[in-house]
Amino acid sequence: MVARQFELSLLERPKWGGPRARAGRRRSPGRGRVPHRARPVHRRWQPFHLTLRGAEGVPSLRSPQAFRVVCGSIASSPAAGFRVIHFSVQRNHIHVIAEADRADARSRGIRSLTIRLAVRLNRLFRRSGAIWGDRCHVRALSTPTEVRNAIANVLMNFRKHGEHLALPADERDRDPFSSAACLDEPRDTSARAGEAVERRLTSRPHTWLARTGWST
Repeated sequence: MVARQFELSLLERPKWGGPRARAGRRRSPGRGRVPHRARPVHRRWQPFHLTLRGAEGVPSLRSPQAFRVVCGSIASSPAAGFRVIHFSVQRNHIHVIAEADRADARSRGIRSLTIRLAVRLNRLFRRSGAIWGDRCHVRALSTPTEVRNAIANVLMNFRKHGEHLALPADERDRDPFSSAACLDEPRDTSARAGEAVERRLTSRPHTWLARTGWST
């Protein structure tokens, strides 16, 4: 018996695989997700703006108890060569301006901070699972204007979300759930911040841009 070889016509396309309409992972509703791309190249002289967004279903981060957890996590010095300069806590996200001496210090510092926050916040909320709903967003700040705008955005972000309307009229210029609450006073004893907060929760900046360049 002679074996017979069948030929597959190149005109006959298989019915599986290849590009298809509406294929791939479905997009999450609401805000677009952070693209999974390489982080911006780290340069020691550049501060950076870090945004951490809470997962759906996580209780509000803007409470006295959650604020204490954030303060304690930031004050714990996450990693050598990594410094948090400014921060603010909103209902479902946290803004941080930080510096790092090296690229690996930035990676370790971000990882350590996000893990520490997740563990402590889950313990506070008596829950398990992911605290962060997305990959953290990192933006390098290269000019005095960028740093100045980032600082204003972080420390005044509560006004963008209307949180200042819940405060007395004479206290609406400073967010009690941010590092601005302890810039000039030895301690912040506001009940809204939960309890007394040490003055130096954050680190003193080392880069020229974050130290004096932003104000020129």
